[in-house]
Amino acid sequence: MITLRSIKQHKFSGKDKELFSAIGNQLGVAIENITFYNNIKYLKEFNEEILNNVNLAIHVVDKDMKILAVNDELIKISRGRFKKEEMIDRVLYEIYPFLKEKNVDKEYEYVQSTGEIFLSEERTEYLGEVIYSSTSKIPIKDNTGSVIKIITVMKDVTEQKRLEEELKDSYEELRLTYLKLKELFKIKENFLSNMSHELRTPLTSIMGYTELMQVFSNILDNSVKFTLKGKIKISAAEDNEWVHIKFEDTGIGIPQDKLDKIFDRFHQLDSPEKPGRGGAGLGLWISKNIVEAHGGKIWAESKNRGSTLHVLLLKRRFNG
Repeated sequence: MITLRSIKQHKFSGKDKELFSAIGNQLGVAIENITFYNNIKYLKEFNEEILNNVNLAIHVVDKDMKILAVNDELIKISRGRFKKEEMIDRVLYEIYPFLKEKNVDKEYEYVQSTGEIFLSEERTEYLGEVIYSSTSKIPIKDNTGSVIKIITVMKDVTEQKRLEEELKDSYEELRLTYLKLKELFKIKENFLSNMSHELRTPLTSIMGYTELMQVFSNILDNSVKFTLKGKIKISAAEDNEWVHIKFEDTGIGIPQDKLDKIFDRFHQLDSPEKPGRGGAGLGLWISKNIVEAHGGKIWAESKNRGSTLHVLLLKRRFNG
């Protein structure tokens, strides 16, 4: 409320009323403008506070590409080359001339002509450093739908891209290592397969001969054990199908009722002439099993003195 007083008492004329009314209106408008300005200033500071506290680089340009606002993160992503006051009201391409070289100006033209958001990922070499950014260009429209401003929001993803590149390199190294190991494994498999094929037949024969030796040793050991005096004779004969080997000794001999039992497991002959020199009773039993496994036969003959052990083997089992 505005109160007007005069030192003299008189009535206000119509002109006075019009003048006072105009002054009052102007003062009201001025007060409203002050309030409006304070509100705008508050909102501007509030918006700046928001812009400067988000983890995104932001700048705003008008339709002529003049920079209207920037935030602290943009200064940071620009590596501090410019200050805010140096950027405001300058054309964006004056600050970042490489944008035209990368045809980024076409992206802004697209946003202005279509009114649509444009998303992109950019790789920029800036001040000798490679910077990767994920960018959104967002149009601001007036009441008629015309684009009057464009807000550009950028996220610095340089560190993320570096990690992705490192992971990509590591993956490629692992892939190559895997392929090498796979090739080496294939070589190993081929080598073992070939060696197995080359060695299978000789080893089979060698194992067969070795087992026949585990046989001859047992028979000879048995003959020596029960021959105190005299001799042991080994002889062999063959025909088209069989090899017949004889082990003859002049020892104490084997009773007739024991001839078949000497090949039983744990069976031992009693020898009064050689007490305490028996074995486990497994030698001839093992020999019999080996010979029969090769398709052969083994048996014993004996009279009053001396004994003969016969081993009959198939020739085809040992001719490969």
